[in-house]
Amino acid sequence: MNGIGPSIILRNTTNQTLAVDVMFYNANHTFNRRWLDPSPDPPYYLYPYIRLAPYSSRTLSVAVAFPGVSFTGYACVNASEGIEITLQLPPSSHKVYLPLTLKNAGDNCYNEVWNGGFEDFLDGKPRYWTVSSADAYPLADSTWFQSGHYGAYLGGYDDLTFSSMDDSLKQYFYIPPTARSADLSYAWYVRSEESPSATIPYDQLHIRLRDAASGNLVAELAMLSNLSPRDTWGTAYFDLLAYRGRGLHLSLEADADISKPTSFFIDNLSLWICRSGVAGPMPTETPTPSN
Repeated sequence: MNGIGPSIILRNTTNQTLAVDVMFYNANHTFNRRWLDPSPDPPYYLYPYIRLAPYSSRTLSVAVAFPGVSFTGYACVNASEGIEITLQLPPSSHKVYLPLTLKNAGDNCYNEVWNGGFEDFLDGKPRYWTVSSADAYPLADSTWFQSGHYGAYLGGYDDLTFSSMDDSLKQYFYIPPTARSADLSYAWYVRSEESPSATIPYDQLHIRLRDAASGNLVAELAMLSNLSPRDTWGTAYFDLLAYRGRGLHLSLEADADISKPTSFFIDNLSLWICRSGVAGPMPTETPTPSN
């Protein structure tokens, strides 16, 4: 990166010493290197992770981790609860992909979706997502993913009970009235045992917005099915600015028929919101980890 690249800014928002683990992976998902914590000077690494003192901050320049060489890939950051993580972009076209929650990023922008890369788990289920499955599956695992090590996995089995909805993942979000942009994006992948010549969407995955209070359907953004392109990653984008001032649930809902299952994979889901005016506390609800 020749000294120019993005930086990962870490801030401890608590009165306790917390830990952060930063690992870099190549674009093909192979491990490259880990950011170690030198103390007091390199090359003496006392800890295999970064220690942040209470209320302290640390700026990690990606270019420092790759001196004099080019890096194409992504960073995976695992942090203690109470760590605020921000991505600071460089004044160039260099990019880094972080499958994690970014809060209060530069230019008064932030990612409203928590754990959109499905890399963080609590009690075996993806943290911050409400999970419901007809076969009691956690709906996120390492079966197939675009980046990192995990991704959402819905469907993939036959429904012999004819339930109205087999799998669902949902998370609360809020778009403030001061938002000037609200861009939802995610990567998707479909595998199916249905005939490629089928003309009926036997198995379906719905990307929906539901009212947070009533659960009523507000909008259906997209539908994937056995008719969708298979065995290749696609990316979807949606402008949600029309929902300013509303608290909603983003809901991924899969429905299967009685034979020839279709598997749906979602990864790197984000809702980037940029606000006008001075940055300040946001009237948002922190998602409750699934139980």
